[in-house]
Amino acid sequence: MRPFFTFLFIFFIGFSQQIMSQAEMVGSEEYGRMYNINYDPVNENTLYATSLGNHIVKSTDNGVTWDVFYSMPEECMIMNLRFLPNNKLSFNTNYTGNEDAICVFDINTKEIEKKYTPPMPPNADSWSIREYDFFDENTDIAIVLQSYLIGLAFYEKVYYTSDAAENWNIIYYTPDFGSIGVNDVAIHPNNPNKLFLARANSPTDIMGGLLVSEDAGDTYSEKLPGVLLNAITFNPENPDEMMMSNGTNFGENEKDVFRSFDGGDTWTGVGITG
Repeated sequence: MRPFFTFLFIFFIGFSQQIMSQAEMVGSEEYGRMYNINYDPVNENTLYATSLGNHIVKSTDNGVTWDVFYSMPEECMIMNLRFLPNNKLSFNTNYTGNEDAICVFDINTKEIEKKYTPPMPPNADSWSIREYDFFDENTDIAIVLQSYLIGLAFYEKVYYTSDAAENWNIIYYTPDFGSIGVNDVAIHPNNPNKLFLARANSPTDIMGGLLVSEDAGDTYSEKLPGVLLNAITFNPENPDEMMMSNGTNFGENEKDVFRSFDGGDTWTGVGITG
């Protein structure tokens, strides 16, 4: 799930060539490029981001200067950095083999208070966490999108846990769904059993569509069938207002954004030009 205002920036500003020409690259001489930039929702001019590596960096002057705020003890990539309630961050690690995990990080103590690793697929030659989402009110509840290779064959699984990773339920496995890939996963902020899977390409002509589950992945209904989809986000003031971007199929799809005002039951295209 993407932060709402980051989503708006990407899909309403990002496709405007005129505005893009005025944009300025954010970086640091000490730490190189900055990724996953998040404004602190409480403290003015304070930002958190990740470096090209295992650092979380912080700026208190609106991005002019940066300092390392936290470093993972092992070599890895910190990805998908996001704010959670109660002054916490979440992220996932990649490129550390069995240690790939989703983490809940306490800003006050500078400690990882929760770290969940989904099961390694049998016979996988390599695997990684691509996306995740926590239920904000209870981070014992999480959804994780995992991809892996067995030889040259590519697979994806979506896992769901409601008990802090004591048990993982496989709620999506690409061979069981026509080998249709997944681009993003999300939990409705007001309902831990309502899940969203934005689907992507497949090896066949059947692809795309948004899967919506009201029972934590036991059953699904499909919205926008045949449409390749990407990032999912919720309006923090009204989570039943959602937005979602479309994906691409080798450059053939027109750019679009879809909006729902009823928690994902119905969707309309917003339209993007440029």
